[in-house]
Amino acid sequence: MRYCYWHIRLLCLTILLSAGLTACVGKGKDTVYPPPENLALAPVQRQEFVDFFLQGRWCQAKALFEQSVENYLRQDDFCRSAYNFYLLYKIKGYIGINAPEDLAEAKRLAKLTESCTSVPVATSSAPTPKDVEYTALLDSKQFTQLLGLLKKDKDPLYASVYARKIAIQAQRDTTYDVASTALSFAKQLDAQQGWIVFLVEDWKLLSKLASNDVARKRIDQRIKILQNLIHPCVGQ
Repeated sequence: MRYCYWHIRLLCLTILLSAGLTACVGKGKDTVYPPPENLALAPVQRQEFVDFFLQGRWCQAKALFEQSVENYLRQDDFCRSAYNFYLLYKIKGYIGINAPEDLAEAKRLAKLTESCTSVPVATSSAPTPKDVEYTALLDSKQFTQLLGLLKKDKDPLYASVYARKIAIQAQRDTTYDVASTALSFAKQLDAQQGWIVFLVEDWKLLSKLASNDVARKRIDQRIKILQNLIHPCVGQ
């Protein structure tokens, strides 16, 4: 009886030790050489660099941009790295900064992969379906319909950019009420996001709609204050 008792205890102990060893080995297999956590941050860093750029924090934006590109390259993802440069080129263009060097780098990286359909420069700058739809409405001067779509768009970047496009086209057509409505929407959106870079562009266009010199001078003073909040890197 005593023999059976110790035999059972020994059997139980053996089972427990085996279970513990198996758990340790399994855990070891899961944690041996795990992918660096920073690699997964590449898309987040891309989004943040856009946000920081539009907030006027250009040094922080530059650092996040470079980190995102590097993390994509470390994963051998040249297509997404190329798109980073294309995105930077487009954003700069929205505020009148021509950056052919960014476009050239986007093309260079895109050509180093066999298939890079997500990068517009790799497919002759093919526009996205949303761009096609919005541009068609803009060209046909269906401003009210387009503005309605922009108000429902979950991407504030698209909404802000196209609202200013409406305003520019409406000003050319001397439909100033439409231009004013579009700019009011863009300005409200940009203010909510803290995108002072775009706010400067909004107010520049609103200055052209000012009814008198007093209003225009007031707007110009606002623009100067906002521009002072933009912090480019030293030597940039």
